[in-house]
Amino acid sequence: MSASACLSGLRAWCEGVRLWVMMRHLGTILIATLIAALVWIFAEAESVRTREIRIEVEVQADPGSDRVVTVLDGGFKEIVDIVLEGSTTELEGAERLLRQKKIRLAPGVEGISPEPGEQAVDLRTALRAAAGLREAGVTIKSANPSSVRIEVDSMVVREATVRVDVGEGELEASPEVRPAAVKVIMPSRVASALTEVPVVTARLDAAMLKPLVPGRREVLGAVPVKPSGVLSSSAMRLRLDPPAVEVAVRLRNKIDSVTLPTVPVLVRIPPGELSHFDIAVDEADQLVRNVKISGPADLVDKVRREAIKVVATVTLSFSDLEKAAGSTVSKEVTFGDLPPGLTADVPATSVRVGVTRRTK
Repeated sequence: MSASACLSGLRAWCEGVRLWVMMRHLGTILIATLIAALVWIFAEAESVRTREIRIEVEVQADPGSDRVVTVLDGGFKEIVDIVLEGSTTELEGAERLLRQKKIRLAPGVEGISPEPGEQAVDLRTALRAAAGLREAGVTIKSANPSSVRIEVDSMVVREATVRVDVGEGELEASPEVRPAAVKVIMPSRVASALTEVPVVTARLDAAMLKPLVPGRREVLGAVPVKPSGVLSSSAMRLRLDPPAVEVAVRLRNKIDSVTLPTVPVLVRIPPGELSHFDIAVDEADQLVRNVKISGPADLVDKVRREAIKVVATVTLSFSDLEKAAGSTVSKEVTFGDLPPGLTADVPATSVRVGVTRRTK
């Protein structure tokens, strides 16, 4: 082997050794870099940070509670800006928790006494307990607003009479309600201000009345009742038991009729002929008998109560007077003075009228 070949082989071997050493060092560097990155990521996740979050809250008692809450601060809009402190991981978990739903602050939670009376609620304390932030491992550094004034009251039971409102509907008789009274669970402050038995209303709207058959007794079930009268202003803080009632009604027929035993007869002639003729209705025909008046129920009711007077009219023209002078004429009666919508039906429609010309 020549000297030049030996030298080339030695050089190749040395280059291989150098590459091998470099690869070992590169692996060590990569492992060290990876470990450093993991340590940084873990440290970043566990480092203490702060984060500002806007949340929605509701200050009210839990459903079914014997307490009711009134917020006394008129400017409180149920929005609170809080600053949380914790690790990155804890902050992310707390933020997810807070954004899931509106946070309820109810009497009995830490920071809110369940005893009746006014109190100032520290929102940092109440939110930390109510929102489960203590378990999440974060603290509330600040809250804006920092507090809110509330009044806690106890709930009492009073009985209220049920009134039925049929709107524009007309009933033949008073409605029947079962039960006729309901229990109203109300704040004691509202109850102490009552001076009479409270009233709740069961309203029958047009949609409920439309399918009913007039003149027939119909029963409507599960008609909702709502506070009315003195209870209206406190409706949001009341509970009704039961919340609905059963109502039986009988709608008045829209078309009604009444038969009048007698109706007087009135004769009309041209005003200019009053001084020229004497008119006399036969004594037997001065009243028209058994006149049936039909039409809208409200107008027929007025006829029944004599708020609308019904008269039968005989009209004689100048020509009629001239032809009938000195004799008796038979004329048909009319009911033209009836209000629009009303009609008259009468068995006998003619009366006898005597006409006499006056002498000068």
